[in-house]
Amino acid sequence: YNGEKVALVRYPHGGTFEIPILTVNNNEKHTKKNYGQIQDAVAINGHVAEQLSGADFDGDTVLVIPVGPKSNIKSTKPLTGLKDFDPKVEYGTRYDEKNDYYISLKTGKPIKVMNNTQTEMGKISNLITDMTLKDAQPDEVARAVRHSMTVIDAEKHKLDYKQSYIDNNIKELKDKYQGRYTKDGKYSEGASTLISSAKSQVQVPERQGAPRINYDPATGGEKQPRTYTDKRTGEPRVDAPPKGTPLGGIYYIQTGRSYLQVYDPDAKKWVGAYRDDKGDVYYKSGTKKGSDGKLKNVYTKAPDSYKVKETKATQKGKALAETNDAYTLSSGTPQENAYADYSNRMKALANKARVDALSIKEIAYDPKMNALYRDEVDHLVAQLNEVERNKPKERLANRMANTEVDKIKAANPEMSNGEIKKVKQQKLDAARAEIGASKPKVDISEKEWEAIQSGAVNKTTLEKILKNTPSETIDKYAMPHDNVKLSTSQVNRMKAMFESGRTAAEIAALFGVSASTVYSYVKGGNN
Repeated sequence: YNGEKVALVRYPHGGTFEIPILTVNNNEKHTKKNYGQIQDAVAINGHVAEQLSGADFDGDTVLVIPVGPKSNIKSTKPLTGLKDFDPKVEYGTRYDEKNDYYISLKTGKPIKVMNNTQTEMGKISNLITDMTLKDAQPDEVARAVRHSMTVIDAEKHKLDYKQSYIDNNIKELKDKYQGRYTKDGKYSEGASTLISSAKSQVQVPERQGAPRINYDPATGGEKQPRTYTDKRTGEPRVDAPPKGTPLGGIYYIQTGRSYLQVYDPDAKKWVGAYRDDKGDVYYKSGTKKGSDGKLKNVYTKAPDSYKVKETKATQKGKALAETNDAYTLSSGTPQENAYADYSNRMKALANKARVDALSIKEIAYDPKMNALYRDEVDHLVAQLNEVERNKPKERLANRMANTEVDKIKAANPEMSNGEIKKVKQQKLDAARAEIGASKPKVDISEKEWEAIQSGAVNKTTLEKILKNTPSETIDKYAMPHDNVKLSTSQVNRMKAMFESGRTAAEIAALFGVSASTVYSYVKGGNN
């Protein structure tokens, strides 16, 4: 509403210095003339865009957060160390056609062109996060942000990002804000706070099958260990929740698989190996062409002097998902503790939901109800058939789009992942339009939902219907709601206020409803 303060957050952003807080002005004549009554959006100028971590006007978006009296959103002044900094000027290069490499304009030396933007951005973003949480000095943060600005454009514009690493002394910052010794005594400079390490990859024992729930419906307590035969190996296995798995928490059956390796002194590396029935070890010593012309591995018996090691198989997981207590990833800052509390509450809620779900009985199919609601069932099935008929067209549209995108990528190898994603969507939309493909959804009416609840639809069909129904439709019927009913005069007044230029938020505050409720009425969704 007019005069309301809002914070703008663009992703990714370096810190609080890139979060401008603005005051809404709905009376600006130029904006009104050009854009009319804007809904759920704010218009900004170039000065504000500069503070939004280099945002431009080609489709960039921000999260708009109202700043009320109880809000605790921090916003600080833009860093002086970033003023007039242009990574393309500071770390630009020129192409040496004769030698086919790029030369740094700053050092005059050949550079190695970046080809792993996502990885490098992840590293510097984590460092900035950790520095912010640990109250780093503004000049230190500016150094890290300057490097991040160089990294994000390094692959596309062939920038000398390694010189930026040196000039901004990123090694010192990593030592100071991320350097630590892990439990096994190794020195690490990786993500050091809960916020930065939540999505970090961790190695966990290799798993098999779907996750299990630590809950015994018969007793209402923890699931008891059960011995069973592994169908793949024929070996006896034990299905039991690992120690510390909370009630309702998930766990996986571990494969227990391990693999053998031999250190090849000639190749100076560890190579794959196996042990035969006699106990002799054979290692991969090379390849050769088989009778079919295909390369095949060659294995040689390992001398007794060769080193052999057996390693338990692992797979990748995410740090926060793999722990039952978010505090195990926290370094103790107030922000991390708040996040850990929230994360643990969500984990507990998920555990409770899984336990509650086990007590939900499926709706039994009833032929009598199927006959009673014949028209509703037929309409649902007809919609589902339309969805199924469109799938071949959708697959063809995807193939057509992928072909076009591959051509564009081949002609423009410097394209970023974001640019490729945008082009893919454009080509997919064009292909759909060309062949008449669409993405129809099943629209469930109130009477059809009644039919579903009565058992008129069999399980297989119901699963397909729900899979192709918008989640908001399912929520509308399945979740409890406090439906706000307004009188005809109230609705008419609400519409008049909206047409006169008042915002949904202003109207909502006046009528004591939510902004979404206002939109549902002024757009004719409710009566």
